[in-house]
Amino acid sequence: MVPDRHILAMASSYSDQQEIATALVEAANVNGGSDNMTVVVGVQREDGKEALSL
Repeated sequence: MVPDRHILAMASSYSDQQEIATALVEAANVNGGSDNMTVVVGVQREDGKEALSL
C-alpha cells in the first residue's frame, strides 16, 4: 500500500522509531488500508554501528 521509495523517505525523515511506525500506518491508511496493518521498526547493529531495519 505504501511504495518502497516512500517507506525509505519516511524512515529517513524521522529519528524516532515510534514516529516512523506512526507515519507508515498513517500513509497506509491514506492509501486505502482498511485494517490489520502491522509495522515493525528496529535498529540493527552491524560492526558496532546502528542501521535502521524496517
